[in-house]
Amino acid sequence: VQSLVNGLVETGYLTKSGRKYVLGPAPYVLNLIAQRTPIGVVRHSDLEALYEATGRTAYLGINLAGRVIYLDHVTGDPAFAYLAETHAPADSPWRVALLGLMMLGGGTIATYVILYLGTYAQATLKMAPIWAFGATLCIGIGGVIGAPLGGLISDRIGARKPVMLTALGLLAISTVPAFLALNALPAGPLLLAVAFLLTFLLAAGVGVGIMTIPEQLPMRIRSGAMSVVYALAIAVFGGSAQYIAEWLNQTLNDPMTPAYYMTAALCVSVVAIAIMGESAPGHERS
Repeated sequence: VQSLVNGLVETGYLTKSGRKYVLGPAPYVLNLIAQRTPIGVVRHSDLEALYEATGRTAYLGINLAGRVIYLDHVTGDPAFAYLAETHAPADSPWRVALLGLMMLGGGTIATYVILYLGTYAQATLKMAPIWAFGATLCIGIGGVIGAPLGGLISDRIGARKPVMLTALGLLAISTVPAFLALNALPAGPLLLAVAFLLTFLLAAGVGVGIMTIPEQLPMRIRSGAMSVVYALAIAVFGGSAQYIAEWLNQTLNDPMTPAYYMTAALCVSVVAIAIMGESAPGHERS
């Protein structure tokens, strides 16, 4: 490699500057011979001026061995902005995967604690099996309504984080009061309302969150990385959630322990979402 670099220096294609090599004069001379105007510096303001003059997307890249390497762009098209930004993600894939695991882990624990409501109603609250079955139905209905509604709102406002933070934040705040109400008044209609409300908020937040992770990953590893993160969240946190909830309930002899466990998990999810960058198409990464 060094012999090749030395040859490029000798022929003027490269120039040594301290411990680095920069483009030498030869390419500029070739441009002049070909009667092309050499380009000095292209600034972001130049792209903005080009966009204002033409109304078209201004895209800056360099041709490297037949591949276009993205540098900068100015556009009014959110789809193009999303494409450019996701081909050059700001966050490290490892960071996105870790935050995604924290978010999905907390959401998975909350999911399985909510699914535990039927067992909780019969074993702890001593309610009739028909109400436990009704709670399971309300959990399904809450998810069917909450997930698409959260996605619709996210697309409408053009952002992911506000929807996730609002839904999961409200869920974290509501969980303990909901379980307190159930223990104070173990009535069937109240159980159904709690099951629906908790699932609705969870689905609205986590449904959007599942899209946020792959949107922030490079396309070449998107499917594999998302699969690993999702599988780990379900296997580790989902597989142990109901066991831990029941173990805490029996060990501490406190019927509120599932609510505390779920709230703590949701707080981890909310923190992860707050740290994450915004991934919605056309939105500036934070």
